[in-house]
Amino acid sequence: MPEEFFEIVRNFMAPTILSFFVGQISGISTLFRRWLLIFFLATISFAQASFSDDALETERRVRSAFIYQFTKLVEWPTKPGDFIISVIEDDELLAILTNTVADKTVGSRKIKVQSAKWAEVVLSPPDIVIFPKVESSFHKAVIKKLAGKPCLVVSYSEGLGAAGAAINFIIIDQKMKIEVNMGAAMANSLTVNQTIIKLGKRVD
Repeated sequence: MPEEFFEIVRNFMAPTILSFFVGQISGISTLFRRWLLIFFLATISFAQASFSDDALETERRVRSAFIYQFTKLVEWPTKPGDFIISVIEDDELLAILTNTVADKTVGSRKIKVQSAKWAEVVLSPPDIVIFPKVESSFHKAVIKKLAGKPCLVVSYSEGLGAAGAAINFIIIDQKMKIEVNMGAAMANSLTVNQTIIKLGKRVD
């Protein structure tokens, strides 16, 4: 595997996240370490696929790998039909995430990734909604509209974690970090596994 590929992984992911993968943090059970290894290998596969891509696409691929893992680390309410992930105004992430979750399920529910508009996610909240990275006046307004609905809000804009997005990806010094708003998740009747908290930083 090219040395440059390892540089992509090492340089792009926050040290806090990488330290879990190499076992530098004590008190982690064998099962947890095993899960993290699987998670890391999954993340590597996406980063490797983006070896020749630009940094933005690499970011999307790593984020897509995380989002799929989040489907396993949240206790979802029982609902009929497909498990819906709505992506707003990001066709590139939509395509990558669709490929990531192909033939995957959450319990017995098939994961379906779809493009959506702001009004659509308010009228019919999906299981996960992913906000666009571009700044928009709709961000905080939609977060408020989705409060109390069983929908996990995922964003990647500075300040949106504290504003009520349950998961917020941010890039600091060219490294990915995760903000977790447990209060927002609980308000939407979602229980987030402690694994996500250990990989991120609480902002509630």
